Amino acid sequence: MSLPFGAQAAHYQAFKDMVFQPGLAKSLDALIAVLEQSGLYPELLAEARTLRPEPQRLEYDFNRMCIGPYRLTVPPYESVYRSGKSVLNSHHTVDVHAYYQQLGLTIEPRFNEPADYIGNELEFLYCASALASEHRRAGHDEVAEELDQLARQFLTEHLGLWCGDFADKMVANAREPFWRLYGVALNHYVQSQMTH
Repeated sequence: MSLPFGAQAAHYQAFKDMVFQPGLAKSLDALIAVLEQSGLYPELLAEARTLRPEPQRLEYDFNRMCIGPYRLTVPPYESVYRSGKSVLNSHHTVDVHAYYQQLGLTIEPRFNEPADYIGNELEFLYCASALASEHRRAGHDEVAEELDQLARQFLTEHLGLWCGDFADKMVANAREPFWRLYGVALNHYVQSQMTH
């Protein structure tokens, strides 16, 4: 099975799906498929396979850390990490939204998450990478390079600046080993794409 739109977009999509729908078997299956094909993060792959019969365990732990209803031990918002306070919807959120508009993306209101939610930032990177891949296949290398540059700039100015702190909190607070491995893998992948 080949990855749609190439490995970069597939990784972003698989990482994103795990934070939007952590309890769904299809999210876990997509992550497993991407990791199997890429050969990256074998420890995360092994843990994902063991949880395949019980993906709801991942949702419980993710919600406990990142959603609430109690104090979030792992806030999934750029504003919190970049402001140094527990602030949502800061100027960082506005800056992130401006990037989305460059691709004509809008935030789905039913998700009830601000633009700087980690899933939204991963969705943006998925879209930019998928579009770049489509343009490259169509022979539009210049447009593809512009999209790649936009994604790298976004990583440098946004997700790459706080993903490590998010991952560290996930490693420190997760009860499920999967989320510790996921945090490390996500941060490694994001950092690797900043120099790619």
